[in-house]
Amino acid sequence: MTPGFYFDPDASGLRIFLGPAEARIMEALWEHGPVTVKRLQFLLDPEAPPGYTAVIKVLDRLTARGLVTGERRGAAKWYQATVSREQFLKTAIDRIQRSLRRNFPDFL
Repeated sequence: MTPGFYFDPDASGLRIFLGPAEARIMEALWEHGPVTVKRLQFLLDPEAPPGYTAVIKVLDRLTARGLVTGERRGAAKWYQATVSREQFLKTAIDRIQRSLRRNFPDFL
């Protein structure tokens, strides 16, 4: 993970490490592989898809953090996760453990 690491110990699931919209998008990317924004909108909520711009903003944040990459294929841009769910969780947990050991060695 890159700078901009997020940690909310009171959240649950991926929301411990990602904001709610980021977590939903990463789960969709991990489950469905490379997708376009249009497809991602439908995957997130088929009944009331989130707005195109809102999805793009979250994808841009995830891209800046190194978790997502986009590739132009013809007229559409396809997005995919750069790491597996397992690797993301391992890295996030390892970072937290290292930080706790470094900052609170007397308690661990």
